[in-house]
Amino acid sequence: MASKTISADGSRRSLASSFLRIKKTATIGVLGCLVALASVVATPVVAGAAPVPCGDSGALVTAIAAVSASGGTVTLTAGCTYTITASSDGTDGPNAFADITGSVTIVGNGATITRSTAGGTPDFRFFIVDNSGTLDISNVTLSHGSTPAASGTPNHGGAAILNRNVLNVSGVTFLDNNSQASTGGGAIDNHDTGVLTVTNSTFSGNIALQGGAIEDEATLCHTTTPDCGRAIVTNSTFTNNSTTSFGGGGFESQLDAASPAVCVDQTTFPRASCQQAGGAHDTLTGNTFSGNTATTEGGGIANFGTMTVSNSTLYNNIPSTTRPSQDRPLPLCR
Repeated sequence: MASKTISADGSRRSLASSFLRIKKTATIGVLGCLVALASVVATPVVAGAAPVPCGDSGALVTAIAAVSASGGTVTLTAGCTYTITASSDGTDGPNAFADITGSVTIVGNGATITRSTAGGTPDFRFFIVDNSGTLDISNVTLSHGSTPAASGTPNHGGAAILNRNVLNVSGVTFLDNNSQASTGGGAIDNHDTGVLTVTNSTFSGNIALQGGAIEDEATLCHTTTPDCGRAIVTNSTFTNNSTTSFGGGGFESQLDAASPAVCVDQTTFPRASCQQAGGAHDTLTGNTFSGNTATTEGGGIANFGTMTVSNSTLYNNIPSTTRPSQDRPLPLCR
């Protein structure tokens, strides 16, 4: 069906938290050092379809529901704020909007979608991209999303977005989202077979049990299917994100626990220990991680899968199990 346009207005080790600038690409497995240059991007205003009326959250919910399965584009009014106060129950916890099962584009035009902070507002994330869905979202702020702790039913992380298939994020600000679900990801949980691409975006003040801003789980993926459970993050900034139980204050890359470990040479540098045959495959390029904190390992980044990092900066990130780096290079990542 043609798209339509809706118009309306295991062994745990971590990446240490030191000041580190990487001038050439480094490939790391379970162990390694890392990470990126922040980028300031102008917010373009997209002309074309009439945007969702300014501040009309009901119209926004309706517009997204209309294209969620069949596919289409929803455009927001430039600079406006859409405050969501209610949610619908989904298979992975409550969501503000209908599950994305088609190919959907959200054109933000610098607008904000926020969960109300008024007393009595229920917990909910904004989007879930289901197994057949694709979401392209750009130039919008997503703030105050919240996923509660699991209560006997499937309830994954991603207080802003839970991705099970294809998610493309460009120029998006993720602000003060909080996930207490067991799988983590204060802003984004890239789950199962998810393929995530993030460019020119900002993650600030997000909180989760693990993976304060992004959790790349890849629980169903193996190295024979490299696109399965892949995250590519470019020219983005991670600041003041945190975890409440485990590692990866800014970003956590997880293993596939069902895959047997493949232990490699421990005598060379950089050392990589017992890399999983399955798990997340992540590429981080030109990103900045600063002021992030983790309860256990990896104040900035915790990697348990396969990760390549280049042209990136990591400083002032603090895991509780080590001392602050005091802005000096780390001689050996542990």
